[in-house]
Amino acid sequence: MFWVFCCSCFSRPSQLAQRKFYMSSCSHIYCERCINHTHPYCRRCCVSIRVIACDSQMPSEVRSVFCDATEKVANLIKALEYQAGQRFGLMSHLRGSEQKYNSAKAYIRDAEIKYSNMKQKLDSSLRKIKELELANETLKKQVQKMRQVTPSPSPPSDSGQWFTHMNFPTPQSRRSVIDTPSAPFTPRNCYSQFRNTPTPTMTTPFVSSKTPPLLDPCSSRYSVNRNVPGFTPPQKTMELLTILNKKRELNLS
Repeated sequence: MFWVFCCSCFSRPSQLAQRKFYMSSCSHIYCERCINHTHPYCRRCCVSIRVIACDSQMPSEVRSVFCDATEKVANLIKALEYQAGQRFGLMSHLRGSEQKYNSAKAYIRDAEIKYSNMKQKLDSSLRKIKELELANETLKKQVQKMRQVTPSPSPPSDSGQWFTHMNFPTPQSRRSVIDTPSAPFTPRNCYSQFRNTPTPTMTTPFVSSKTPPLLDPCSSRYSVNRNVPGFTPPQKTMELLTILNKKRELNLS
């Protein structure tokens, strides 16, 4: 330990092996020749001091000062690395917590904005509901007043009187109307009375004065079978009558 020397004569223990060295309470080192054991006095600090011998009997806290510093440095480096790792872990945790806090703060801010908007919509909806309820009550009162003012129509006493003025054809009348030809037709056994008489020319063959004229089946004024519901005469009635008239003329001739 070359750094150990006497603060008064600057002698070192390696030079004077038989000389003892002492350490003062003010952390100064003196050899036994330079220190007064009766009245210890520090020549650097100029104060009275207490001294202890620098040997194996010195206390551990004083002995640690004279130990090799390189060993302590290695231990200190390990301690510093461990402490730095701990600090790094703590700082990373704090940074993550800060990020989570910031994200939670932003989420809460957005949630508050959404909550305020939803609250406004809810308030407006409640106001509209109240207005509609008031309008509904007003309409109900108006309907009640109208019911009180306007009397309700009484139902008919006899439900059958609605059908008294309706004429439905009977099956016999329907059959007679369907079976009645639209023009008179002469049977073959009566052809003899017409053999010597000329056949009159008629614009509408086989149409007598008593028989109503043939009309368009789609016409609304067609009255031959209007009492028969669902009855529609054939569309080519005139053509069929013309053909029958020609056959009759041939038979007569």
